[in-house]
Amino acid sequence: MAYKYEFQFVNHGLTKEHQTSVNNEIWLDVGSSVELGVFDHHDTNNKYKSTVDLLFRELDLLEKTSVFLDKTQPVRVIVHKNPDTDALFSIFLVQCFLDRGREAFEKRFLETKLGEIVRNYVNDIDGGKNKCISHLTLYNLICNIDLSEVREQFGSLEGFALYNKEVEIAVSWIKKAVNLVEERMNTSEPFDLYKMTFPYDKEDVVAEAIEKVTTGYQESYNRDKIENKLVFEDISIWTKDGEIETVKAAIWNTIPSCQSTGYIYAREEGAVLTFVPHNESINGARISINPDIEGAIDKYSLRELAEMYEQLEQIKDKELFEKEGRLRRDYSCPRGNGNSGIFLMKPFSLTRDPWYVSSNGDMVDAPGGGTLISYNEQIEILENITKMVKKSFLVKYDLKPIGESLYSSVDRVSDGAESLLKWTSKLRNILNDKKDNTYPLVIAEVDAALISHNNYILDAYFMGLSDGGYLDADDKNVLRLDYRTHLYVNQSHAVLFIATSSETSNAVQMDGMLDWTDTKSVKVSCIVGLFDKILYQRERLKEIGRFLREFEKNEREVSNKNSELIKLLAKAQADECIDSQIEIDTYKFVYEVLNVSSLRENVRETTALVSEHTKERVYNNLNLISVYAIPFILLSTLFQIGLIEFKPIFSIGEDYIYNLIAWIVFLLITIVVTFVIRRGKK
Repeated sequence: MAYKYEFQFVNHGLTKEHQTSVNNEIWLDVGSSVELGVFDHHDTNNKYKSTVDLLFRELDLLEKTSVFLDKTQPVRVIVHKNPDTDALFSIFLVQCFLDRGREAFEKRFLETKLGEIVRNYVNDIDGGKNKCISHLTLYNLICNIDLSEVREQFGSLEGFALYNKEVEIAVSWIKKAVNLVEERMNTSEPFDLYKMTFPYDKEDVVAEAIEKVTTGYQESYNRDKIENKLVFEDISIWTKDGEIETVKAAIWNTIPSCQSTGYIYAREEGAVLTFVPHNESINGARISINPDIEGAIDKYSLRELAEMYEQLEQIKDKELFEKEGRLRRDYSCPRGNGNSGIFLMKPFSLTRDPWYVSSNGDMVDAPGGGTLISYNEQIEILENITKMVKKSFLVKYDLKPIGESLYSSVDRVSDGAESLLKWTSKLRNILNDKKDNTYPLVIAEVDAALISHNNYILDAYFMGLSDGGYLDADDKNVLRLDYRTHLYVNQSHAVLFIATSSETSNAVQMDGMLDWTDTKSVKVSCIVGLFDKILYQRERLKEIGRFLREFEKNEREVSNKNSELIKLLAKAQADECIDSQIEIDTYKFVYEVLNVSSLRENVRETTALVSEHTKERVYNNLNLISVYAIPFILLSTLFQIGLIEFKPIFSIGEDYIYNLIAWIVFLLITIVVTFVIRRGKK
């Protein structure tokens, strides 16, 4: 009894939850893991070049999966939407394995060159290599089956019925192409999967429609250039070694006339990088490195770009939520199921539908549900992605109050252009390794070129420092002095980002923030001085507060501490006498974020309570002393008026015992009795 198959389509990069059975389904090229019932080469640290490569190397796992499949029910094959060459070939191979058995599969594909030919073809195409579109090749058929002009051939089919039909037709093409390779494998004219024209049947109206549509692609591509829909320009991108290099880029500023194949023509013209908008989703675009240029994929990385896009996407999602009360994407189900890899890293792991970036960083694609970032914004970020951190410094404050200043030292974190990913990673390590008794303030100068195109960029920087999640970078902790100057403050550290250029007035403001000419000098630094004053207040208040918690053991010093508090509050009032509005705003913001106001009020209230309690104890002690003093006062009075004399009562040898002894004994008895009574009342 043969298997029956039905197909289900999910978003790219969807993570399959771990389970011990397969529920009569098999996941191919999606699922983000390699386990029972799930075969996805993504997020496997480049162990497999494609899902087809994975299947050939994991036949034992495929056989274990087959045990759980019920032939009496349709087997659900789950692939990503708009399945590509890798997904479709994976479906073909799994069907060959299940329908014919492992022994027949190995005999056909592993004991001959057929398996190697198929594997190499899919690995190359999935890696973007050797794509031929000048005529009707197998690749040309597969990548154009979903064109609107072609879908007219499917009649009234819609939704999943249409997608299922497309997969059935595409797999039938693959089956026919593989049969041709197998037939001619040992002949003088082998069938070349890459370049040879696919011989479709006369009744294959879908293949015929694709051939007609794609005939004019070269003309459409040339027309895009003439109409300036496509421009070639030199842009700077990061290398994987953290260097900056200029490369030739082909950038479409609108949807290409030949969407599915135009980038291939651009690659033939030497474009190292292509930016191609697509209409599969709102404002979607795919950015990729040309794999046909030797060494390009190994050298360049678009990870920085993908992270910036995803951070901005989260910022715009939150902005939409504030306006409309809804989040466009689901953040309650983050990606990742325990496997290592990029999908467990923020910001990509925070939602099931993030911006996609390949594991080796050569391709970036918009979320399946679309993006809120416009084409123009995407292009501006791409063109300016290397204009990041120019230089940065770490100001350290020693939280052990010595004198009236906590400022300790200034160290360079970076000097010169540096990748934001590299910079934030280095800075996070510095902040995580800081001593408990220090407070670091990072002052970073960034290039204004990128900031001028998008006001959210600095917020994205803070996301990187807070481990890449926008919800972690709370708005309450960010002061936006203007769109070029943002300050992030929390209880453990602070970061100031200032975007500068020679044309912006805040270059002068930056010089006021820190004297760049001498990294050991902060004499002209207003922001460093403000933090010094506020942190000093906070630490002294905390010190007084710690003392007050043990005031019963230190009653005599309460008055001194109260005097210290009065002097500290007076100094705080003097510190608040600021003229500059920027400094006033900064002072109030930092004061509140560090909770100095509430700390000050708590200490004040505690001091007042302690003072009252101390007074009561003094009064009580005075009352007790007066009781003790009564016998002495009476004795002294009687002695002065002459009513009593201290005369010997009796003698012991040569010593005399005076009647004063009797009075002393009486006094001691009074004291003891009074003390016992007071203790009993307590």
